[in-house]
Amino acid sequence: MDNFEKYSSRKNFLVDNGFTGEVAPQTWALFADHNNKLVFVGVNSLDIEKTLVVGYSWEHTQTGRKNGNYKKALNCIELVENQNYGVLGFHFSFTKSLYSKPTPHYLVKKNDGWHAIPKDIDNNKFIDLADEVDVSSTNPFYGSRTPKKLKKIGNVYERDVRVAAQTLLLAGGMCELCEKPTFLKTNGKPFLEVHHVLPLSNGGSDTITNTAALCPNCHKELHFGQQSDTLTSKLYDQLPRLVRE
Repeated sequence: MDNFEKYSSRKNFLVDNGFTGEVAPQTWALFADHNNKLVFVGVNSLDIEKTLVVGYSWEHTQTGRKNGNYKKALNCIELVENQNYGVLGFHFSFTKSLYSKPTPHYLVKKNDGWHAIPKDIDNNKFIDLADEVDVSSTNPFYGSRTPKKLKKIGNVYERDVRVAAQTLLLAGGMCELCEKPTFLKTNGKPFLEVHHVLPLSNGGSDTITNTAALCPNCHKELHFGQQSDTLTSKLYDQLPRLVRE
C-alpha cells in the first residue's frame, strides 16, 4: 500500500490534488474540473493493474433499473472524447479510505467499457493495447501536436494509444508502405508498427496526420535504410491523410 494515502473524504482527496469545482455526490469516481479542463477518473480497486472505470454492463442495476450514475459518467467521458479534456487517473478504496496519487492517463474504450490507462505505459503493453482499443477513425482530439517528454529510464515521448489504434484501423491489416500483409500475432491480428513520419524528437506531432502503420521490415528501413528519404516521400504520396510538418 506504499502508493496509497488515507483521506477522510473523497472531497479532501480531490482538493488536495488540485481539483477545482464541485464534487458531485455520485457513487462512481469521475469528476469534471472545468477550470482546468480535466476529468479526474478513479478505478475502484487497490490493484494497480486494474483499469476499468465504467463498464457497459453498469448502465443498469442488478434489478434491471437504469443506473443514474451511468449517465453522469458518460457526461464526463464526453468531455474527454469530444472536448479534449485531459485525464488524471487514480486508484481507490472507499471502505479503506485509500487513494493513489492522480497521474496523467488516457481514457479508452475496450470491449467491456472505458478504461484508464497510464500515459507512461511500457512499449510492449502499448502495442498490445492498441489492438484492443475501440476508436473512431475521424476523432480529431486524439493525440497531441506537441507531445510531452517523459522521464523514465532516459527520455521518452508521450504517445496516445488511441492514435496508434486509429492508425491500425485505417491500415486495415496491410503495411501502408509496401501495401502487403504481415504475419499474425498470437491474438490473430496483423503485426504492424506505428511510425511517426516526422519523429517526435524532431518536433513531430502524435496524430494520425503524422503516423503510418508499417510492417517491421519497412519500419526499420525507414529508420536505417539508404532509401529512407525516398520511402518517406512515397508514404506522403500514398496516404492522403499525412501532412508534412
